[in-house]
Amino acid sequence: MLIPAGLVGIRIFSDAAVRANAVVPSIAAVNEPFSVRLRLEDQYGNPAQFNGGEFTVTAAGRTLGKIMVRPGASTGRLDGVRIAAAGGYRIEARDATGLLDAVSNPMLVETNPVQRIYWGELHGHSALDEGTGSAPRYYEFARDVAFLDFGSLTGHDLFMSRMGWDIVRAETEKANRPGEFVAYMGYEWTQRFAFGGHHNVFFKTDKGRYVTRWEAPRPDQLYARLRESDNTGNILIIPHAHEPGDWNFNDPKMKRLIEIYSMHGSFEYFGQRYLRRGHRVGLIAASDDHTGHPGYSPAIIATRNGLAAVYSPRLDRDGIWNGLKERATYATSNAQRPVVRLTVSGKTPGQPLTAGTTPAFDARVLGTAPIDHIDVIHNGSVAYRRDYLTPSASGGKTAVQVMLHTGTETKGDDVASPLGGAGWGGWIEVEGARITSIAPLSVDHVTDEFHQVDPRRVWFTCRTRGDFDGVLLHLDSVPGDARVRVIVSDLTGSAGGTGASGYIVRPPGPPVRDALHEASFLLRDIAAKPGESKVRDNAWVYARHVRAEGEWNVGFQYRPAQAPKQDDYFYLRVVQVDGEAAWVSPVWIGEKQ
Repeated sequence: MLIPAGLVGIRIFSDAAVRANAVVPSIAAVNEPFSVRLRLEDQYGNPAQFNGGEFTVTAAGRTLGKIMVRPGASTGRLDGVRIAAAGGYRIEARDATGLLDAVSNPMLVETNPVQRIYWGELHGHSALDEGTGSAPRYYEFARDVAFLDFGSLTGHDLFMSRMGWDIVRAETEKANRPGEFVAYMGYEWTQRFAFGGHHNVFFKTDKGRYVTRWEAPRPDQLYARLRESDNTGNILIIPHAHEPGDWNFNDPKMKRLIEIYSMHGSFEYFGQRYLRRGHRVGLIAASDDHTGHPGYSPAIIATRNGLAAVYSPRLDRDGIWNGLKERATYATSNAQRPVVRLTVSGKTPGQPLTAGTTPAFDARVLGTAPIDHIDVIHNGSVAYRRDYLTPSASGGKTAVQVMLHTGTETKGDDVASPLGGAGWGGWIEVEGARITSIAPLSVDHVTDEFHQVDPRRVWFTCRTRGDFDGVLLHLDSVPGDARVRVIVSDLTGSAGGTGASGYIVRPPGPPVRDALHEASFLLRDIAAKPGESKVRDNAWVYARHVRAEGEWNVGFQYRPAQAPKQDDYFYLRVVQVDGEAAWVSPVWIGEKQ
């Protein structure tokens, strides 16, 4: 007799609130009512225990109202907020004690916005396959805690039962609420990279049928079986990098997007491998979360989750689906929600340009932190870079930015697991100047710590896999002969593949001071351009003299000197001072031949 296995429930008891997060729409119309939503979290990122309180909400120095968070609750909201003038805004929320305050994601207020920006999660798991938490709770967290606009629960076909599939189908339909939250049925076709790699498959309208790896063990067989069971307009396929999809396979009607960022790390090169082969694909990010925290997940392996941004005129299944299928998307890192508006000769991301003309780029970016630089990528190479952090000749406060990085791109062009991450430990020492304060950058993993010991020294531990971690050093002076030394006393790597960076527990206390590697930078040498030091294969230290208070609301225009060729592509990469990034889906020259 078969006895079904039971699900083991684990209740998470959160700790006291240590952080507050405010979330607002990325795009709003002048005088259009919108909501400010507030989330309180403990030190682990869980919804926090809170005794209740009142938060004052302001924008540009003007009070907009109050958010009351009742005792025992971890979220609150203020509805009916309006802003009367177009422009870029960040909303602030502060409690009466002044101990909990939040600055929202940026919001662009426009006179008559045609396209909105919606945020979603298209890669996550529950206890129905190899994660934790129930399907109802997954969608509840996505909508009411992460404050997402759309999502999907993508269980592994390898582990999910028919009963589990039916549960997800039912809960997805319950979660779908046009105008509030959009849910799509999906699953993860789970194959080793040697046989095609992992692909998430989505259905606009649930037909109750999915194709497993046993039925279709190769990507081309998956495409064929899906076409047999449904029409291509109802199907979207998105491969991801950490068990990499095979870029030699593609279906232009169904495989429209590539996941380049997740909790496994940052993998821009993975999208470029598809683009290099002429596949017209857009770029998104996700989490691959297994903890029941879609859209706002902890950094267990190397990074926190990414998010998928979709340009759409409305929040319903048709609007979001059309944006996804048309590749009107961009990817962001570390759960960030920067606003990126891009037109190229009147075209938007995913659309083709007329061949034989020179494209004109017009970009507007509102960052979640000051903008470091913005790149226009042409056929995989930087064609233009707009820098925003080089100190002004007229003066102003400056600082030294130190960043640590490990890449993920593999050599050659054969399909292989991305390179693994690394755990860093060491010291930063300053000679010829004094450190007045520090600002850690991209602190996302539990091991990420930067501590100032005295006016000369900072110790650090952190974890990188394709991303950048670092610190901003505020100095009392910046003489050219001052020197910054980065002493790396611990650099522990890991092999590539799924979960490659491991589950890390760092010993307490500062790292040892014995140098395995050392990078040294004179301030005069890093005034005009960043300094770079390769401390080991696939591990770099960067240092740069930068503006201490950069711009978060920027824009630029660019036109290449020559007209590009048929089937060339361009995309935008935005990098902030904290290393967080956004990648906007390409535009192409001419219709595909």
